[in-house]
Amino acid sequence: MKKGTVMVAILLISSGLFCFILNRLHIGEFDLGWSITAFIAGCLILSFDGLNFYLEERKKARQSKR
Repeated sequence: MKKGTVMVAILLISSGLFCFILNRLHIGEFDLGWSITAFIAGCLILSFDGLNFYLEERKKARQSKR
């Protein structure tokens, strides 16, 4: 998996969780919709990047057997 993609996904997930926690604690004016969107976007990026990595490794393994 690409290092930059993983870092962006982790930053989105952590910022989403951070804003969600601050929203629930009523500290500051953090939008709940934005925090949930950032969290979901980070999870989707990680899952699709992981799936792409898995498929590439599987393709390489299949080609090396031939």
